[in-house]
Amino acid sequence: MRKTTILYFILILLASSCQDKKQTNKNNINDSQILSNIEKHTFYRVTQNGKERVIYQPCDANIEKYIVYHDSIFHDLGQEFYTFKVLSQKNENNKYKYSGEYIFGKTAISKESITFEAIDNNKKYWKINNELFIDSLYANTIIHKQQSCKECYEGCEGKEKETKVSSINGKWGTNCNNPIGITVKENELIICVEPNNYYIHLTKVNEKTGDKTLKYKLNRLEGVSSKDVYSESYLNDNEIATIKILENDKIEFNWLGFYNKVNKERQYTDPIISDYNPILLEKCKN
Repeated sequence: MRKTTILYFILILLASSCQDKKQTNKNNINDSQILSNIEKHTFYRVTQNGKERVIYQPCDANIEKYIVYHDSIFHDLGQEFYTFKVLSQKNENNKYKYSGEYIFGKTAISKESITFEAIDNNKKYWKINNELFIDSLYANTIIHKQQSCKECYEGCEGKEKETKVSSINGKWGTNCNNPIGITVKENELIICVEPNNYYIHLTKVNEKTGDKTLKYKLNRLEGVSSKDVYSESYLNDNEIATIKILENDKIEFNWLGFYNKVNKERQYTDPIISDYNPILLEKCKN
């Protein structure tokens, strides 16, 4: 009788231990799933005038944005950009707090924290460090406004007419102080998506040298962040970007997205170097 009682007691302890372990694992899985909800999401800064919410494009800078990766956050301030290395993260309901350090190049600048907090049930609008942003999934649902060039530069129209380039080769961008942009070589196009972390190398597929629209196919991806999107099915002869040479000596860059030769679909078609696509680019002097 005593042996039976002891055996019964041991079985109860084992069952209780297994149940606690299952509950712990369940909680860990849920936390992990919640924390990964915003990975690979892009958030654009929103300007609010009264009740109107607008994505506002300055004429001399990019729209401020955050891109969340597994262990880092890319922060584009418009004319400056930083990588935030995540050292720890915590979730409470719809609030995600990341602690870490800002890095420029390979140098750690300062230790900070970034807090993402969803402010509606659909997780459309977010407060990021108490500033209003929108998930890029919903970017097309609100108004977009672009600042007039005249508000940034005196004699803007005249400067546009005076801009001349003798060759398409070189660095092109919406803002030459920002390394995000494209570099054109004889038969190659390099897209800087995220400095020091993500570059796309393309090869020109045009046969005629006098073509006004240049077409490019994927050659290879470079950088740590490129591993998140790499797929051998993207390596094929379908063009994924074009450059149109304009009469006013500017170029129009159009990102088409990677072509998946397996399912014959375009993927990653969102704008890649700016918040608009196609986008007009100017040639940088350096």
